[in-house]
Amino acid sequence: VGLYARMEWTIPLDLPYENPFDSDEIDVFGVFTAPNGQQLTQPAFWMQPMAQTCVEDCAIEVLEPSGPPEWRLRFTPNQPGHWSYVFQVRFGGETATLDAGQFEVIPTNAAGFIRVAENGRYFEFEHSRDAFFPIGHNLAWSWEGGGGVFAYQRWLHDLAENGGNYARLYVDTPWFIGLEWASPLGDYTAAQEAAWRFDTILETAADLGIY
Repeated sequence: VGLYARMEWTIPLDLPYENPFDSDEIDVFGVFTAPNGQQLTQPAFWMQPMAQTCVEDCAIEVLEPSGPPEWRLRFTPNQPGHWSYVFQVRFGGETATLDAGQFEVIPTNAAGFIRVAENGRYFEFEHSRDAFFPIGHNLAWSWEGGGGVFAYQRWLHDLAENGGNYARLYVDTPWFIGLEWASPLGDYTAAQEAAWRFDTILETAADLGIY
């Protein structure tokens, strides 16, 4: 696996939970051990995979469920070398191991995550230590009448073509990515279309070098 490459697992799980977003009811997570011995805990998440089904004269995206709901875990290694992991679940007052494994991370030219520089005044990439100067716009949201995700992707392409590397995205507008607007509060089962939009925009931005 390349350094700073996003990894993703699907975790089979068959338990009688009611709300997969309530960590007091069920908590699925991975414990990753880095080459230097540091341990990192990463939560898994429940999702309903969605597919964009419109293929002709598409004013906006048309989403349909794609397969059954599933648990996934995403992780990005920030050190080269030998890693190991254990996937666990807390349920019914007990903790059980679901899976374990290992992988090797090879060095790459990836700059790493953006962090505040040590002097507290600038942004820099944590691996390369190069400065990051954000150049972009407040692309707050799209909406159904404005072209939905398709329009937002066009904006990102235009931004990249003109030298931009940064965009601002509002995450909780009820007409676009309304993660908190579906009821009941604390259950995001009804917000999976919004989550698909969020994922799709972030993946497009990553492909274009936009943060």
